Amino acid sequence: MPKPDADPTVQLDLSVDRSSPVPLYFQLSQQLEAAIEQGVLTPGSL
Repeated sequence: MPKPDADPTVQLDLSVDRSSPVPLYFQLSQQLEAAIEQGVLTPGSL
């Protein structure tokens, strides 16, 4: 029996603080990096 294809899309709850002096791209990159380290985003995830 063939294995069903997994859905490669992942729903992430990312947020940015527009009033923060930290650049938006850096806020997002930190959250994406954490998701990768925690295994939420895996190779092939969209």
